Amino acid sequence: MQRIRYSLTAASLACALLGYAPSSHAADPRADAQVRQEEGIKRYNAGDMNGALSAFTQAYAIYPSPKILWNLILTELELGRNLEAARNIHVYLVSTDSAATPQKKDAARQKLEDARKKLGSVKIEAPQGARLFIDGKSFPTAYAADDVVELDGGGHTIAMETAAQRKERAVNVKVGEVTHVTFAESTPEPVGPPVPVAPPVAPPPPEPPPERSSGLACPKSGACLATTITLAAIGIAGGVGAVVFNSSADSAKKDADDLHGPNGACTTGAGDCNSRLSTLKDDHSSRLTLSRISLGVGAASLIGAGIVFFAWPSKSTKEPSARVTPLLSPNTAGMGITGRF
Repeated sequence: MQRIRYSLTAASLACALLGYAPSSHAADPRADAQVRQEEGIKRYNAGDMNGALSAFTQAYAIYPSPKILWNLILTELELGRNLEAARNIHVYLVSTDSAATPQKKDAARQKLEDARKKLGSVKIEAPQGARLFIDGKSFPTAYAADDVVELDGGGHTIAMETAAQRKERAVNVKVGEVTHVTFAESTPEPVGPPVPVAPPVAPPPPEPPPERSSGLACPKSGACLATTITLAAIGIAGGVGAVVFNSSADSAKKDADDLHGPNGACTTGAGDCNSRLSTLKDDHSSRLTLSRISLGVGAASLIGAGIVFFAWPSKSTKEPSARVTPLLSPNTAGMGITGRF
């Protein structure tokens, strides 16, 4: 701890400052400040830093002398109040009082460097003439516009204000580091001639419907001809099968009728009439059913062959072609046709 020295009593210093005897009743703030200064020195040398801080603060508020300020700075540093000490050192460095000698200012700069090691700081760049604020308070007047400003480590808000705008920056200041905050001057965007608006584009005309090819396309297509011939062959086979099964059914019916004739087994009582008659009836029924199925399949196949031949799509048409679906059941047969013709 640096010891503060003094040699004059408060009363003798007051007389020296004022130039008249202590019996004078005129009030002098310098005398009052010196009394508190002397009290602060006593407390400082006794180790009562808080008492010294209070006395020096009161003395400096009464009479802002560089000597009192220097003692206040030393006390703040002893108490670890580095930020307050740094701010007061800046005030001391810009003082023009002869008491703030160049030697004392050099010592103050060294103490500022020591204090900065325990603090963070910001360097603010802003447009000329802008007002700056730190945590809502005006920029310290003892600092030049380009000075590094000491701050406690942690979060802070830096604001810049001009006649046209106000901007804020939230910064996190780290101890021992300088945080740079830049406020760029906003320039209005140049206003050029109005940009011409293009006229609305008309929608494209609708596409014409697909054209059907003229004439038959099937004779030009091998697949069409093959399909047509196959269906026609199935149709013919179905017709032949219908005739054959129908003839066989008629034959079974004739044989059944003969059993009941004048010379039949059922009339003369020869042979097993009932068993033979039952077999013929079953044959007649099954062959008649097969005849009908063959006839239906044949007719459907012939119809399908005709549709395929006349409705086969050409390569130029985009419309869906016809679809032929056989329809079969135990007693009927047919063909379903879907599509556009």
